[in-house]
Amino acid sequence: MKNNGTASFEDFKKSIERSFSGMKDIFPDFKFIEQPTVKYIDGKQCVFAMCDYTLTAHNGQEKVKIMVYAVPVNDSFYQITFMDSEKEDNSKLFEKIIESTDIQE
Repeated sequence: MKNNGTASFEDFKKSIERSFSGMKDIFPDFKFIEQPTVKYIDGKQCVFAMCDYTLTAHNGQEKVKIMVYAVPVNDSFYQITFMDSEKEDNSKLFEKIIESTDIQE
């Protein structure tokens, strides 16, 4: 849960889009696979985006893919992030989890 200080869903979507802009500073090869778009979880509007970039750690580098869902609920929002690598595609599992998600207000 994070604080949501926006007045409308459109403002919320713009806020989420702006938060992605800083990712390029941290991960130079950051790119959208799917631009931020409107989807639904448990009948509630959310912002969805899919991105990839390279993570660097002590033991090397790995290209990762993230799927991010941001669901505004009252004055907060849920952010659900799934991550896998080029070597492992868990997209179907992630979609099943989202389909079974119950958002409480």
